[in-house]
Amino acid sequence: MNEKMYDNFLQPLKNRPGMQPNQEFKENLHKKLISMAHEQKRAKKGIGKHLIPNLLTAAILFIGIFAGYEVIFKEKHEIESKHSNHSNIQDVNQVELTDQKAKEMVGVAFAHASVLYNGAGPEMGEVFSYNGKSYRYMDEEFKTKEKVVAYLEEVYTKEVANRIYGAMDFIEYNGKLAQPNRQMSGNLLWQDAEIASRKQLNDLTWSFEIKVPVDQGVSDPFRIYHISLKYEDGWKLDGSLPFTTKNSKDIETGQTQTFQLNDEQMIVYKAFSKDLNETHLKGLDPISIALLYVQAEWEGRYDIAYALYTDREGYVNWTKEYDENIPSSDRMSRKQIPIAYAGITEGKFIQTGDFTGYIEFTYSGSKHGFQMIQDEDGIWNVAFTPMQ
Repeated sequence: MNEKMYDNFLQPLKNRPGMQPNQEFKENLHKKLISMAHEQKRAKKGIGKHLIPNLLTAAILFIGIFAGYEVIFKEKHEIESKHSNHSNIQDVNQVELTDQKAKEMVGVAFAHASVLYNGAGPEMGEVFSYNGKSYRYMDEEFKTKEKVVAYLEEVYTKEVANRIYGAMDFIEYNGKLAQPNRQMSGNLLWQDAEIASRKQLNDLTWSFEIKVPVDQGVSDPFRIYHISLKYEDGWKLDGSLPFTTKNSKDIETGQTQTFQLNDEQMIVYKAFSKDLNETHLKGLDPISIALLYVQAEWEGRYDIAYALYTDREGYVNWTKEYDENIPSSDRMSRKQIPIAYAGITEGKFIQTGDFTGYIEFTYSGSKHGFQMIQDEDGIWNVAFTPMQ
């Protein structure tokens, strides 16, 4: 094989897509070999006699090398993965996870989320209007997604850090990261939480039951939550903390929202709002479903609110068409909604039958009930006229 032909044979290797082989690379190489074989058939008879066998030998040899290459790299990846996991197990044995450390981590994790929710800086960034809503730029230290996620990864696992970012309503405007212009203050006092119990799930994960004080104004002064801590280059929270609020205020309009979806609820709300498919709601508790309904009402997304009503036979009070024609004067205003549903986040669900129940919550010293119906698919939905 002369130098030019040798170079033609090796050309697919020179142009291979990185060190990791793929199907396209193999197909292109196969076509190249066949093409070269056809070319040699048209060459001089003497050359063809020797070149084609040499070429086929090279091809067979390469295929053997290539197959071995894939096996080697696959095994290398598996070994590296096992080695990484083994290293984490070795490291975790040297880093004791005490109740005090777990408690402190929860407080720090809440602080990280709170900082991002409120602009991530000592002063509010420049405010601007986008699509009729008020936004503010993030602080210089958090001007990109990478910076925000890296900050969250200080206390959250990589997966959870990215999930929280996706639930925070960030937009990129003029090359900078921005968020809705609002202030929020939590009424779950995570910094004062106490560890009630703990359980080891595996070599790298612990589950904790945490008793969290609730700010004044509710009947039950504590809430119980379950969180997981996972060792990922250090102990990290492997789940987002509910970020309920007693005062979420739109700075531009002065309107106050006395409820707030947590990160996981917001992810479900966004997905459900796109196609109104109830599969997004599977696994949600009745209070979470109620909060999605309140959020939809507050945003004026009555199509979402109607989709959250029960469709159980005998419990449907009016059609979607009728709902679409309800005048705005007959609906609660954006200012009335936070007042009507204040305290529902801290409410308690009470099941009264096989598929009926209500959320009991307290506001201004009096108890209220928010009616729920479980549909045949097992998902809890909002009863028509839930507040009576």
